[in-house]
Amino acid sequence: MTRPTLPTVLFGALVFACLPSSATAQVPTFDLDTLRVTVGSRVDAASARAVEVITAERIRALPVRSVADLLDWALSVDLQRRSPAQADLSVRGGTFEQVLVLVDGVRVSDPQTGHFDLDLSVPVDRIERIEILRGGASAVHGADAFGGVVNIVTASGSADPSATVRLEGGSFGEVNGGVSLTAPVGEWAVSAGGSWDRSDGHREGTDYRIGLADVRATGPVAGGRATVSAGYALRDFGAADFYASFPSYEETRAKDLAARWIGPLSEGLELTLTASSRWHDDDFVLRRGDPAFYRNVHASVQTQFEATLGVDLGEGARLLVGGDWADESLESTNLGERDQTRTGVFAEVGVHAGRLTGQVGARLDDRSDVDEAFFSPSASFAWAASDRVRLRAGASRAFRAPTWTDRFYEDPANVGNPNLAVERGWTVEGGIDARAGRAVVSGTLFRRSTEDLIDWARSLSDPDAKWVTRNVESATFTGLELEVGGVRVGAIDLRAAATLLDLETEENAGFFSKSSLRPLTRTVAVGAATALPLGARVEALFEHRRRNDTEQGEFLDLRLMIPAAGADLYLDATNLLDDPMPDLTGFAVAGRAFRVGVRTVLGGGAR
Repeated sequence: MTRPTLPTVLFGALVFACLPSSATAQVPTFDLDTLRVTVGSRVDAASARAVEVITAERIRALPVRSVADLLDWALSVDLQRRSPAQADLSVRGGTFEQVLVLVDGVRVSDPQTGHFDLDLSVPVDRIERIEILRGGASAVHGADAFGGVVNIVTASGSADPSATVRLEGGSFGEVNGGVSLTAPVGEWAVSAGGSWDRSDGHREGTDYRIGLADVRATGPVAGGRATVSAGYALRDFGAADFYASFPSYEETRAKDLAARWIGPLSEGLELTLTASSRWHDDDFVLRRGDPAFYRNVHASVQTQFEATLGVDLGEGARLLVGGDWADESLESTNLGERDQTRTGVFAEVGVHAGRLTGQVGARLDDRSDVDEAFFSPSASFAWAASDRVRLRAGASRAFRAPTWTDRFYEDPANVGNPNLAVERGWTVEGGIDARAGRAVVSGTLFRRSTEDLIDWARSLSDPDAKWVTRNVESATFTGLELEVGGVRVGAIDLRAAATLLDLETEENAGFFSKSSLRPLTRTVAVGAATALPLGARVEALFEHRRRNDTEQGEFLDLRLMIPAAGADLYLDATNLLDDPMPDLTGFAVAGRAFRVGVRTVLGGGAR
């Protein structure tokens, strides 16, 4: 059977968009005046930055069951999967180590390796929204905020007790479900949830079991507001060919604990104190049936403290100053015993002056694992040329220190390099946002220049050569991002997005890059949502992807949802075109799959 071409599928999407409907579906569009997020600036709403927000309403409408699934629907985000149990996350063509992941503003990116950045304890049912900043943000968040920042915001409690229950089953022997609870306890709002997901895997050796649980409580303490949260994540999964050609197996455990207090010291003066710890354990067996052949066991601990002081300067200006400290340690059968500390001080000023909004910030970081401190400035501005048009511009400097895996890892197929240099880079960008009725059009042009990019590579001339880490002399990424949302054709809401990326490098010839120099160079996405008779609704997304001009694929996902007896029944279909584009292992991604599910809400105040 001949696979459909890109024009054919786009034409089909337009035909689908013109089908009649008895009602109107509401697709959230970003409002130039009301976008308020926390991921790109500590003093303002990052309104001058390229930010995307995936809301709880959107999450319920999408055929997703994890944070990784959700991020796959975001602009300029690349999820290079090995299986639903593990995926590498990148933004704007950066590496999976160049993205900083936060949960409720607290760093959870793993110090051992970015492979574990999505080992999160947050069930999808417990997510209030996901904020995605595209571009460097070391001036705000320090190391690793190079290509972008992802902040997962969990749902807070409610004044009314409620419960949400979800149960699903589908292709590849998949069974999963989740529960989310919320209730007031005295003056405290408490919410909690958990989920379980198991599958036989889309190919041999990719079976998995995933269990997640978290709890959050918010209430008054010492004249301010305190939030305490805890989470636990269990992942046991077949890792065949994940890192090398072996039938491997892996088990990971993540535990998170965080506390934050926000309170006024006087009029116009606010103090925020945050403390957190994260424990991550990893047990990797190279040959699943023969653990004694080769086994790695890693246990890392990350403890962080942060204090910030916000000052209202008047006339639409606000100053924030602060500092943070972190200790990161590791006990590993392969990487040895490691310990390092991070210290940072930062300041940022945000200004609203008529039609101008801007943020200027700087941060100084000192690390025990490198010999020099890093200064990261940033500035971004937005000018409202009219009530319907806004212009944006910004520049930022970012850095990333090599991880312990980059420097010290060694197995039969991979060898680290303890002498790696620190990555450094500048990003400059400009953009425009325009609105006509309910339609919004956004465009952003960016250029990121990187020095000493860290890459895993191997010789092309030796088929038995190991993957080794090295510093690429320089790499420049030039990209264009386009978004159109809020377009209605008949009763169909349409949105579209496209990205173009060009990569220039100065590197030694004769090497093949594992991931750092294999970004998505072109994407085209068309989404449609509509209401159907009997209260049903459907959401679909088609995407064309091209990776570094060598691999391409076309994907179509959808969710059909039908309300019945106080619950939502739904059918999910993923990779309907059955595209075999290879994943990071070189094997085809999961093929066409279907999933049926039911979701119900009990009690008032539930989301």
